[in-house]
Amino acid sequence: MPTVKQLQAELAAAKAEITRLKQQNASLLERLAHASNAVASKKPASTLVSSPPVSPPLTSPSLASETSSQPKSPQKRPPPSDLGSSVKDT
Repeated sequence: MPTVKQLQAELAAAKAEITRLKQQNASLLERLAHASNAVASKKPASTLVSSPPVSPPLTSPSLASETSSQPKSPQKRPPPSDLGSSVKDT
């Protein structure tokens, strides 16, 4: 059974990963906005993609399994371990 210190360390690592991913997401959204603006000047608005493509998360399996049991804010993509099963269900 993990100790409190081990769990706190894992929580801190997960929070750091979340912060890093939020920063990466903001950067990618900014790049997408710039790319969309460049495309919008060349194509009609009806051909633009309304949402960014979903890529697999960059977390390690241990972080994904530890954070998957905690309550989360709504996500647009499932963790990598659930990817195959959720595609079949939907």
